[in-house]
Amino acid sequence: MTRDADDWFPLSDDEHAAQAHAVLSLLGESGKNVIDLGAGGGRLAGPMIERGHSVLAIDRDPEALLACAALGAQTRAVDLLDDAADLSFAGGADAALLLGGTLMEIVDPLAALRLLRRVREVVRPGGWLAIDGGLLDVWDDVSEGAWVTGVSEDGAWQMIWAPGDSVVALRRGERVDPEDWEIGENDRLLRLWSAGDLALLAEASGWGAPESVDFRTLLRLERPAG
Repeated sequence: MTRDADDWFPLSDDEHAAQAHAVLSLLGESGKNVIDLGAGGGRLAGPMIERGHSVLAIDRDPEALLACAALGAQTRAVDLLDDAADLSFAGGADAALLLGGTLMEIVDPLAALRLLRRVREVVRPGGWLAIDGGLLDVWDDVSEGAWVTGVSEDGAWQMIWAPGDSVVALRRGERVDPEDWEIGENDRLLRLWSAGDLALLAEASGWGAPESVDFRTLLRLERPAG
Protein backbone atom coordinates (compact mmCIF):
# COMPACT_ATOMS: atom_id res chain seq x y z
CA MET A 1 0.00 0.00 0.00
CA THR A 2 1.35 3.42 -0.92
CA ARG A 3 0.95 6.62 1.06
CA ASP A 4 -0.67 9.84 0.00
CA ALA A 5 1.79 12.64 -0.71
CA ASP A 6 0.59 14.43 2.44
CA ASP A 7 1.72 11.44 4.52
CA TRP A 8 5.27 11.90 3.22
CA PHE A 9 5.35 15.31 4.91
CA PRO A 10 3.04 15.01 7.91
CA LEU A 11 4.25 18.04 9.90
CA SER A 12 3.73 21.74 9.43
CA ASP A 13 6.66 23.72 8.04
CA ASP A 14 7.54 25.06 11.50
CA GLU A 15 7.29 21.62 13.11
CA HIS A 16 9.45 20.09 10.39
CA ALA A 17 12.08 22.82 10.72
CA ALA A 18 12.23 22.36 14.50
CA GLN A 19 12.47 18.59 14.22
CA ALA A 20 15.14 18.70 11.51
CA HIS A 21 17.16 21.16 13.61
CA ALA A 22 16.90 18.88 16.65
CA VAL A 23 18.01 15.82 14.68
CA LEU A 24 20.96 17.61 13.12
CA SER A 25 22.00 19.02 16.49
CA LEU A 26 22.00 15.55 18.03
CA LEU A 27 24.03 14.11 15.17
CA GLY A 28 26.70 16.80 15.36
CA GLU A 29 29.17 17.70 12.65
CA SER A 30 30.96 14.40 12.01
CA GLY A 31 29.44 11.94 9.56
CA LYS A 32 27.11 9.43 11.20
CA ASN A 33 25.30 6.36 9.94
CA VAL A 34 21.57 6.88 10.40
CA ILE A 35 18.63 4.55 9.79
CA ASP A 36 15.50 6.50 8.83
CA LEU A 37 12.55 4.20 9.55
CA GLY A 38 9.42 5.12 7.62
CA ALA A 39 11.50 7.67 5.74
CA GLY A 40 8.77 8.82 3.37
CA GLY A 41 10.03 11.11 0.63
CA GLY A 42 13.18 12.06 2.54
CA ARG A 43 12.13 15.15 4.49
CA LEU A 44 14.84 14.33 7.06
CA ALA A 45 17.11 12.21 4.90
CA GLY A 46 17.79 15.22 2.67
CA PRO A 47 19.01 17.57 5.43
CA MET A 48 21.09 14.79 7.01
CA ILE A 49 22.79 13.93 3.73
CA GLU A 50 23.50 17.60 3.09
CA ARG A 51 25.36 17.66 6.42
CA GLY A 52 27.53 14.72 5.40
CA HIS A 53 25.73 11.91 7.21
CA SER A 54 25.03 8.54 5.58
CA VAL A 55 21.37 7.56 5.56
CA LEU A 56 19.61 4.25 5.06
CA ALA A 57 15.99 5.09 4.18
CA ILE A 58 13.57 2.28 4.99
CA ASP A 59 9.98 2.42 3.80
CA ARG A 60 7.36 0.20 2.20
CA ASP A 61 6.49 2.76 -0.46
CA PRO A 62 8.63 2.36 -3.61
CA GLU A 63 7.86 5.89 -4.83
CA ALA A 64 9.00 7.36 -1.53
CA LEU A 65 12.22 5.38 -1.73
CA LEU A 66 12.88 6.65 -5.25
CA ALA A 67 12.65 10.18 -3.86
CA CYS A 68 15.09 9.25 -1.06
CA ALA A 69 17.51 7.67 -3.52
CA ALA A 70 17.49 10.85 -5.58
CA LEU A 71 18.68 12.68 -2.46
CA GLY A 72 21.60 10.28 -2.08
CA ALA A 73 20.23 7.86 0.52
CA GLN A 74 20.67 4.13 0.52
CA THR A 75 17.21 2.57 0.39
CA ARG A 76 15.50 -0.63 1.43
CA ALA A 77 11.89 -1.56 0.72
CA VAL A 78 10.52 -3.46 3.71
CA ASP A 79 7.54 -3.44 6.03
CA LEU A 80 8.75 -2.31 9.47
CA LEU A 81 6.34 -4.72 11.13
CA ASP A 82 7.79 -7.73 9.34
CA ASP A 83 9.82 -9.35 12.11
CA ALA A 84 12.13 -10.86 9.48
CA ALA A 85 12.85 -7.52 7.78
CA ASP A 86 16.50 -6.49 7.63
CA LEU A 87 16.91 -3.12 9.38
CA SER A 88 20.70 -3.21 9.67
CA PHE A 89 23.10 -0.57 8.38
CA ALA A 90 26.32 -2.00 6.91
CA GLY A 91 29.10 -1.10 9.31
CA GLY A 92 26.69 -0.31 12.14
CA ALA A 93 24.30 2.56 12.85
CA ASP A 94 24.94 5.48 15.18
CA ALA A 95 21.29 6.49 15.34
CA ALA A 96 17.82 5.63 14.10
CA LEU A 97 14.77 7.79 13.46
CA LEU A 98 11.14 6.78 13.87
CA LEU A 99 9.52 10.10 13.09
CA GLY A 100 6.70 11.71 11.13
CA GLY A 101 4.00 9.92 13.11
CA THR A 102 5.27 6.46 12.13
CA LEU A 103 4.97 5.13 15.68
CA MET A 104 1.33 6.21 15.80
CA GLU A 105 0.67 4.00 12.78
CA ILE A 106 1.73 0.96 14.80
CA VAL A 107 -1.55 0.17 16.50
CA ASP A 108 -0.47 -3.11 18.11
CA PRO A 109 1.75 -2.30 21.13
CA LEU A 110 3.41 -5.72 20.95
CA ALA A 111 4.39 -5.04 17.34
CA ALA A 112 5.89 -1.73 18.47
CA LEU A 113 7.80 -3.54 21.22
CA ARG A 114 9.24 -6.04 18.75
CA LEU A 115 10.24 -3.27 16.37
CA LEU A 116 12.07 -1.26 19.04
CA ARG A 117 13.90 -4.41 20.15
CA ARG A 118 15.02 -5.05 16.58
CA VAL A 119 16.12 -1.46 16.13
CA ARG A 120 18.11 -1.70 19.35
CA GLU A 121 20.00 -4.64 17.86
CA VAL A 122 21.22 -2.61 14.87
CA VAL A 123 22.19 0.59 16.70
CA ARG A 124 25.60 0.73 18.37
CA PRO A 125 25.80 0.90 22.19
CA GLY A 126 25.66 4.57 23.13
CA GLY A 127 23.65 5.30 19.98
CA TRP A 128 20.08 6.51 20.05
CA LEU A 129 16.58 6.30 18.62
CA ALA A 130 14.49 9.42 18.03
CA ILE A 131 10.70 9.41 18.13
CA ASP A 132 8.19 12.22 17.79
CA GLY A 133 7.77 14.39 20.86
CA GLY A 134 4.60 15.68 19.26
CA LEU A 135 2.94 12.35 20.02
CA LEU A 136 2.19 13.78 23.45
CA ASP A 137 0.51 16.90 22.07
CA VAL A 138 -2.58 14.92 21.12
CA TRP A 139 -3.25 14.21 24.79
CA ASP A 140 -3.00 17.93 25.54
CA ASP A 141 -5.61 18.58 22.88
CA VAL A 142 -7.90 15.92 24.32
CA SER A 143 -7.51 17.17 27.91
CA GLU A 144 -8.27 20.73 26.78
CA GLY A 145 -11.47 19.63 25.07
CA ALA A 146 -10.34 20.16 21.48
CA TRP A 147 -12.06 16.92 20.45
CA VAL A 148 -15.05 17.09 22.78
CA THR A 149 -17.45 16.80 19.83
CA GLY A 150 -15.22 14.40 17.91
CA VAL A 151 -14.89 16.90 15.06
CA SER A 152 -12.30 19.68 14.85
CA GLU A 153 -13.52 23.27 15.08
CA ASP A 154 -12.90 23.83 11.37
CA GLY A 155 -14.74 20.63 10.46
CA ALA A 156 -11.71 19.26 8.60
CA TRP A 157 -11.01 16.31 10.94
CA GLN A 158 -13.02 13.68 12.76
CA MET A 159 -11.67 11.49 15.59
CA ILE A 160 -13.43 8.25 16.55
CA TRP A 161 -12.22 6.29 19.58
CA ALA A 162 -11.95 2.51 19.48
CA PRO A 163 -13.74 0.89 22.42
CA GLY A 164 -11.52 0.28 25.44
CA ASP A 165 -8.19 1.38 23.94
CA SER A 166 -6.11 4.43 23.09
CA VAL A 167 -6.69 3.87 19.39
CA VAL A 168 -8.54 6.28 17.14
CA ALA A 169 -9.72 6.46 13.58
CA LEU A 170 -8.99 9.76 11.89
CA ARG A 171 -11.04 11.03 9.00
CA ARG A 172 -10.44 14.23 7.11
CA GLY A 173 -11.92 16.25 4.32
CA GLU A 174 -14.87 14.70 2.54
CA ARG A 175 -14.70 11.60 4.73
CA VAL A 176 -15.78 13.55 7.83
CA ASP A 177 -19.31 12.42 8.71
CA PRO A 178 -20.77 13.72 12.01
CA GLU A 179 -23.58 11.17 11.65
CA ASP A 180 -21.24 8.15 11.51
CA TRP A 181 -19.29 7.14 14.62
CA GLU A 182 -18.54 3.53 13.74
CA ILE A 183 -14.99 2.61 12.73
CA GLY A 184 -15.07 1.07 9.26
CA GLU A 185 -12.61 -1.05 7.31
CA ASN A 186 -11.49 1.96 5.30
CA ASP A 187 -10.71 4.09 8.35
CA ARG A 188 -7.09 4.82 9.18
CA LEU A 189 -6.27 3.71 12.73
CA LEU A 190 -3.67 5.39 14.92
CA ARG A 191 -2.47 4.64 18.45
CA LEU A 192 -2.22 7.59 20.83
CA TRP A 193 0.92 6.92 22.87
CA SER A 194 1.03 8.57 26.28
CA ALA A 195 4.20 9.48 28.15
CA GLY A 196 3.68 6.46 30.38
CA ASP A 197 3.19 4.18 27.39
CA LEU A 198 6.44 5.41 25.84
CA ALA A 199 8.36 4.93 29.10
CA LEU A 200 7.10 1.35 29.37
CA LEU A 201 7.86 0.68 25.71
CA ALA A 202 11.42 1.96 26.09
CA GLU A 203 12.05 -0.04 29.27
CA ALA A 204 10.64 -3.27 27.87
CA SER A 205 12.64 -3.00 24.64
CA GLY A 206 15.96 -2.27 26.33
CA TRP A 207 16.29 1.44 25.58
CA GLY A 208 16.90 4.18 28.09
CA ALA A 209 14.02 6.34 29.26
CA PRO A 210 12.74 8.86 26.69
CA GLU A 211 14.44 12.23 27.06
CA SER A 212 12.83 15.39 25.71
CA VAL A 213 14.84 17.29 23.12
CA ASP A 214 13.77 20.83 22.21
CA PHE A 215 10.59 20.63 24.28
CA ARG A 216 8.23 18.19 22.53
CA THR A 217 9.78 18.29 19.09
CA LEU A 218 11.79 15.14 19.66
CA LEU A 219 12.22 12.35 22.21
CA ARG A 220 15.57 10.57 22.40
CA LEU A 221 16.03 7.00 23.60
CA GLU A 222 19.64 5.93 24.15
CA ARG A 223 20.92 2.40 23.78
CA PRO A 224 22.82 1.70 27.01
CA ALA A 225 26.51 0.92 26.59
CA GLY A 226 27.69 -2.56 27.42
